[in-house]
Amino acid sequence: MTDENTPIQPQGNTQTLQEIDNVFVEIKSPTYIATLGDFQFGSTGSEFASVNRKLQGARLSADYKTTIPGTEAFLVGATSRGKFHSNQFQGIEGVQGPYRLNGKNNERNIIIIAGSERIFIDGIEMVRGDNNDYSIDYGSAEITFSTRRLITGASRIVVDFEYSDRQFTRNFVGAGSSAKISDAISLRVQYYREGDDQDSPIDISLSESDKEILRQSGNTTAVKSGVLTVGRDSLGVGKGNYAAVDTMINGQQFRFYHYSQNDTNAIYNIAFSSVGNGNGDYIREGIGRYKFVGTKQGQYLPIIILPTAQLHQLYALQSTVSPFKDLIIDAEFAASSFDQNRFSLIGDNTNDGKGFKVNARYSPRNVMFGATDIGSFDISFYERYRENTFLSFDRANEVEFGRKWSTDSLLSTNQATEEIREGKLVYMPIENVSISTGIGSLERTKQFSSVRYDGGIDLKIDKYPAIQYYIETISGKEKTNFVSNTWFRQKGNMEYTVFSLTPAVRFEEEERQVKQELSDSLTSVSYSFSLVSPKVSATEVYGFDASAEYEWRNDQAFDSGAVIPQSSSLTQSYTVRVREIQNFSGSTTVTLREKKYEKEFQSSNLNQQTTLIKVQSRYRPFSQGLDIDLFYDAATQRTAKLERIFYKVRKGEGQYIWADADNDGIVDVNDENEFRPDRYDGEYNAIVINSDNLIPIINVKVSSKVRILPGRFMKQQNSLVEKVASALSSETYIRLEERSTETDIKEIYLLNLNRFLHPVTTQFGFQFLQQDLHFFENRPEYSFRLRFNQRKGISQYSSGTEKNYTRERSLRSRFQISNEVTNQTDVIFKNDNAVSISRINQQRQISSAGLATDFSYRPEQNLEIGFKIETNQSEDKLGTQSVLADFNGQTVRTVLSFQGNGQVRIEFTREEVLVSNAPAQYTLPFELSSGRDLGKQYLWSATSDYKLGSNVQFSLQYSGRTATRVNVIHTGRMEVRAFF
Repeated sequence: MTDENTPIQPQGNTQTLQEIDNVFVEIKSPTYIATLGDFQFGSTGSEFASVNRKLQGARLSADYKTTIPGTEAFLVGATSRGKFHSNQFQGIEGVQGPYRLNGKNNERNIIIIAGSERIFIDGIEMVRGDNNDYSIDYGSAEITFSTRRLITGASRIVVDFEYSDRQFTRNFVGAGSSAKISDAISLRVQYYREGDDQDSPIDISLSESDKEILRQSGNTTAVKSGVLTVGRDSLGVGKGNYAAVDTMINGQQFRFYHYSQNDTNAIYNIAFSSVGNGNGDYIREGIGRYKFVGTKQGQYLPIIILPTAQLHQLYALQSTVSPFKDLIIDAEFAASSFDQNRFSLIGDNTNDGKGFKVNARYSPRNVMFGATDIGSFDISFYERYRENTFLSFDRANEVEFGRKWSTDSLLSTNQATEEIREGKLVYMPIENVSISTGIGSLERTKQFSSVRYDGGIDLKIDKYPAIQYYIETISGKEKTNFVSNTWFRQKGNMEYTVFSLTPAVRFEEEERQVKQELSDSLTSVSYSFSLVSPKVSATEVYGFDASAEYEWRNDQAFDSGAVIPQSSSLTQSYTVRVREIQNFSGSTTVTLREKKYEKEFQSSNLNQQTTLIKVQSRYRPFSQGLDIDLFYDAATQRTAKLERIFYKVRKGEGQYIWADADNDGIVDVNDENEFRPDRYDGEYNAIVINSDNLIPIINVKVSSKVRILPGRFMKQQNSLVEKVASALSSETYIRLEERSTETDIKEIYLLNLNRFLHPVTTQFGFQFLQQDLHFFENRPEYSFRLRFNQRKGISQYSSGTEKNYTRERSLRSRFQISNEVTNQTDVIFKNDNAVSISRINQQRQISSAGLATDFSYRPEQNLEIGFKIETNQSEDKLGTQSVLADFNGQTVRTVLSFQGNGQVRIEFTREEVLVSNAPAQYTLPFELSSGRDLGKQYLWSATSDYKLGSNVQFSLQYSGRTATRVNVIHTGRMEVRAFF
């Protein structure tokens, strides 16, 4: 019912995902619900056992609401599509993205499960979508924030997500039940088991020696050498890519490897693994090229990290009791078992851990003191204990847990048994007025302790300004490293609405001192800042919404033993939104930020200017006879030379096949030289990502669409000119995209096209123009379309610069020859040029002319007989002599429809490709023959789609073809889908 072998994810640039391959059957009764297929499983309301997974399998739930006690239960058995992980990092000043996500072992080549991500900035959850806060590329695991959400060096970014590393089949089992015994007592029990099947690898292969390493590694990371000796060829030239260099470092013998193809000493091929910044000795310069930069100065090591199969189990018991009115006590106990390496028994005695929590809340309302209502109260107490070996399935801590308890600056990150206690009092003397205070403590055994105090006031009284103020202090002590810290924070906000105008002001201040107790000196993580931000906004004023906000911020940072002024910044934000007025609507967002550093910090920091602009508008006058769409988006980001990586799919559903260019028998998904395009048998698809070394750029996206329908301009169509004009329609589409390192940002922001597609400054860019001219566009008897489109592009890949140019000029005609016969004919002239050294995007200079005519005969409404003739001549003019490729093809098809139920389609095609003037050693570009094999080839197919009832659909697909290497290749597929 679903295909685990096709990890293709939808684009993450809209709030709602249109996911592919998401099929399920759901059967309902008053008591039971059964789901089979793809589904989202979520369980919340628990401190330790909250789980959210995208699964493929079966789920059964039952709801006995009418019984006493009222009981609910569920049972889940499925394959888990991904692993849960969380990344936390600081934003980069002036950089909207992309920010790359990594797996648990710093893996780069991961695929994010679509829709599984939750992104937080400063503790606030973001909304996906280009028109909201962020977009995400699930295939390359990269996040880019929109112009609506400014990213600065102070932005705290947290990303929770599930990802697929395609190592082992991962199974998930869950069961649970909850019962409401009475109005005062409820119980809940849950059990979850998620584990890798070590006997069912997906895209990996483990030898017996690999398994022995895994058996001996216990719960530590299992690695083996990535160095493979391949020797020299018959001429004495090394068959590898790397040569060994022996040297002395700190008085000890040390060997590193130097990239050196076609060298006598290049006798090694090496696989490198990412181990995190500051943990490796090498950096990645490009596809297959790594450079030694010193011990612990890089991100990569010449090792192979062996994948470990894991098993995680957890059960939780939860009880909620309300012994009397206004008092609720919630208690929970949980136990977990996490086997990090199912291949090994070493260390399994440390797999188990426990945790419990209790939360009591007393909330009396309208408390009377004598005859006086003194208001309402909310008193709570919370305690949580968790052993160092306890592990939840998903996030168990708050997103800002590190800031709340001052654990984010710890030098020691070892797991420790932890106990938290908190008490809070909220007093509400009158409606919409609350005063709060709280105290809490955190204790990590023999490692760290902290105490925090907080208080606040919230006033939201009608006809008065709304005021919020919050203050907290935290003091902590890291026992093992003799480090103490104090943290003071306060923030407030006030706003007042008068008619449609809302002025507001907010402020925030923090001061943090982290000291080394032995020397009583500050450490480098000490800092302070203050900001103030006035804002004014207006809503529904003559069809306009508008706002303007200014933010002044002063930062202080550690330098020479003290915290001194570091920088000052001014941020200006303007938004204008025009509702539909006289057929015009639009919105504009502009953010300007300037950050200046004091002279003590200018040696390592540059003054920054950030400009974010987004403009969208639409104008539809003259009864929508003119429709103009304009879009402009400009932001500062970061990028690098692009790289292609390849992921495996089911054979026949990919675009590339593995060619093993270096003859080592190892599939290197990072090396594009290992793959070549294939029309039929592809089992790899390519995605493009940024390489490791990212540089700041300006990213501008511009598009414009103008559609003209002259017939709507005229009330009457009596004259010849009016009749001719009403038969015409036109659509013009222009799109530009430029990612440039141009230092004069005005040249890019103001669209100086002389600075676009520059071979030095452009990292990626294209310019696309399409012009369509229609004659009788909506007339069924006949219609014509003239099309011209042109695309120029340039990309800086690690393998080199690639330039592309394509142009198409075409004429399409459609005729209803009779009631039963129709014809569509296309005449197409194309140019396809590329300047490249890549085997994937082969250098070429192709021009082609083609004709395709398709006749359709419908003797009955449910029967179609078609015949298509194609001919095309392509010429590659790149070399000293032109190479010609002549193609002709004929297709016969029959389509039998069953009204409202489905159809059967049968096709037979003959293709012939002839190549002439090809010189010796000529490599045929994929584009010259559109991937078709040389000579004659026959293809046939039969497909059937049929509804077996109103909710069940049956599909059968068969295809066959002749091939040059074998006689006949047959492919078949059957699928049943049900919808309830």
